[in-house]
Amino acid sequence: MQYFKMFFMKWKTFFRKAFLFMVLLIGTLYLANRWIRHGIGDVVDYQQHKRYEELFSPGVKAELIILGDSRSETGINPVFFEDLTPSVYNFSMSGGFVPFTRDWYQKLFKIHYPRPKVVIYGVHPGMFRSSRRLEDDSEYFPLRVFIREVLDHPDKRSALSWNRFPFLKYRGEIINFLITPLRKNSSFVKEKFYKGFLPLMESERISLAPPISEAGPFNDHPLNMQTVVNFEMLLSEFRADGIFTILVQVPEYWNGPLLPGNELYPYELKIQEIAKRQGIPYLNYNGSQQTLSNSNRAFFFNEGHLNERGSRIFSATLRKNMNDILRQIF
Repeated sequence: MQYFKMFFMKWKTFFRKAFLFMVLLIGTLYLANRWIRHGIGDVVDYQQHKRYEELFSPGVKAELIILGDSRSETGINPVFFEDLTPSVYNFSMSGGFVPFTRDWYQKLFKIHYPRPKVVIYGVHPGMFRSSRRLEDDSEYFPLRVFIREVLDHPDKRSALSWNRFPFLKYRGEIINFLITPLRKNSSFVKEKFYKGFLPLMESERISLAPPISEAGPFNDHPLNMQTVVNFEMLLSEFRADGIFTILVQVPEYWNGPLLPGNELYPYELKIQEIAKRQGIPYLNYNGSQQTLSNSNRAFFFNEGHLNERGSRIFSATLRKNMNDILRQIF
């Protein structure tokens, strides 16, 4: 007993300092996480957080959901569908191509969210590539979901862990943020966020885009025919789960038709083929549904995305064109 007392007295100062160090370290990391999240993440983090909040703690409990990538994220406004049902939510996410969307639907949405009646799925021929990964969003997962993913997918533990904490996830951007701490993303206005939808503001100069097959960013993530199979399986899952699906290709600033020889042309044909085989309505506003609006620069933020004004006009048009279909369900 005397030995333990002497041992404790000898190391008392060390333990006190170690405890104080741990408290300061945890406090610093907590503050760093908040600072980085509300600085580097800013509006982008806000909208992702709100979507995952709705997913894991449903408030809207949407009967009609919108899926897709940044084109539908900023192009389809839920408010134009609220005459059918007030329960509408846009779960589209930037970089949400087929691999991400299928993972998200299987591992998260089916488990944690009430089953909707309708999904409006924003598609385009460039979505058959890998970009965003589900593990990239681990910072938004509730602890129980994070632990489940870590245990179920040991091959992804490293990515899940690195992306769990903002000070690790955004480590490569911290220096730039320190240099320009007051920078803001003028593309978005947080106050305009509504049920997952956040419009792009008119702040980029549009120029005629080169043919998509020559565009550098697309070559960073090669297209994959195996992903086409996953796309068809995802649509089959929607049908098996009793969800009526409508495919929509959101307008892009028109630079001529997609022709044979373009790397995306076979994938557009695949979308059409799969939609026809499964009996799914497909509204292509860069093809058969294309209008003069596609060549009006006033409606676009850049070559690939509608701006706020364009999204209002397109969403109203989309709602009108879907009326006969949706009135049979709601």
